[in-house]
Amino acid sequence: MVSAEPLCSASGKVITCTNTGLLAAVTLTLPVVPASTNTGVATNSEISKIALYQGTTLLDEVSGSDLSNGTVTFNDFDDINIAANATEAFSIKIDVVDSVDAVANSPITASLISISAKDDDNDDVIVVNDDGINNNGNDELGSTPIIAPFVVNILTSNKAIAVTNAGVLAVIYDTNNDDNEDPKTVLAGSSQVVGSVDVQATNEEIDVETVIFTVNTDLTSAITSASLYLDDSLVATNSSSDISSTQIKFDNLTNLVIPEETAELRLELNTANIGYQEVGKTIINAQITNVALSDLDGVQSGKTVANVNAGTFTGEFFSIVPATVTPSIVSTFGGESKVKITVDTGTNKQQNSNSTPVASIATLTFSELGNTLAADYATAYVIYKDGDSANQGACTNDGTTVVCTLLSAVSINNDETFVVKAQGSVNITYALKLQKDGVSYTTSNTDVNNGGLTFTSNMTDELDLGSKTY
Repeated sequence: MVSAEPLCSASGKVITCTNTGLLAAVTLTLPVVPASTNTGVATNSEISKIALYQGTTLLDEVSGSDLSNGTVTFNDFDDINIAANATEAFSIKIDVVDSVDAVANSPITASLISISAKDDDNDDVIVVNDDGINNNGNDELGSTPIIAPFVVNILTSNKAIAVTNAGVLAVIYDTNNDDNEDPKTVLAGSSQVVGSVDVQATNEEIDVETVIFTVNTDLTSAITSASLYLDDSLVATNSSSDISSTQIKFDNLTNLVIPEETAELRLELNTANIGYQEVGKTIINAQITNVALSDLDGVQSGKTVANVNAGTFTGEFFSIVPATVTPSIVSTFGGESKVKITVDTGTNKQQNSNSTPVASIATLTFSELGNTLAADYATAYVIYKDGDSANQGACTNDGTTVVCTLLSAVSINNDETFVVKAQGSVNITYALKLQKDGVSYTTSNTDVNNGGLTFTSNMTDELDLGSKTY
């Protein structure tokens, strides 16, 4: 870029000068998209105030009533020194009038018309945009001069400000949320979060009075209440009267305010005990299928916001059971590979007595990570209860999944350890991981809804049994 005079370039909201200069005044025009009741330029019917900032520092502000044909000039600030080859960022902030015109005539955009600047010698500084057009209307790249009066803006903002009566709320089911990633097995009598949705307000925070979760299973006998969380903060706990065969409702909320960044609205179930003289019951593979938010108001505007819902979705499965199992690794294939299964029954009971429920385990399922020969699939692994090697169960293997079945089911009301033994060909590596749902079990004599049902473990990660090479 060649010029006999010092130059400043304007790009976006950044002004760069090639020698020291003083910025004295900035003039902007604020056009609006024409509408039927619109003159094409902003007035004080749409804008109450316009402010100029250098970074976060307020330099000057002008009332909307001082707009002249949509144009405003900032000149009530001390001269700003911009060093040679330096960059300074400037921006404008617009306060919008709460009016029908502001909504009807939006969006609002801003264009820079001119910048008044002088160098150290008090000579005028030429300000150009990326196309080389200066604030005198000339082409500083030397091609074709632009005839005055200057009609080309130095630059126009690429941000269009849309004006609405109130904020907007969005609610989305996100499969990547931690609460939605894996199936859940909930111990009856305990509390656990079973799912969540993402919520986000736009333009202003939004106050929510009612939230309704839709479920595909009748939970009225399985839960005593439910709790609503915004991220990790408890919003409210409802009562049994707020739970129907298809919905879990939270209403008359006074402290649920959705922020202008993504947050998670989470559902925790407070489950009832199962068994003798208890009211709970076993539930298998229930799902949340929708979440609706209603009775909404903008916090800043005070206006009513449209109700929203996530739409029908398929939430992750959750089950409520009288006993859960937790697998852990005692030892890996470096020696004997042992898996301990711990059973938790909480305060649940058998159906006709105060006795503790008993879990019966028959199979363990593993992921095959080794290079077992197909000819050895039927004999590569065996399983037995620790200390009972005489009663070995067989394992089926398809090269990907290994299913080990005990010679007879083992009943557990505390914990039990099982040995998985690799055996086979020379120069073959045997490696297994217990799958997240790899422990299958049943309970009996707990509640009428339980008969014949099979439950599984639901871990967040597979358990590594290590590897062994023969």
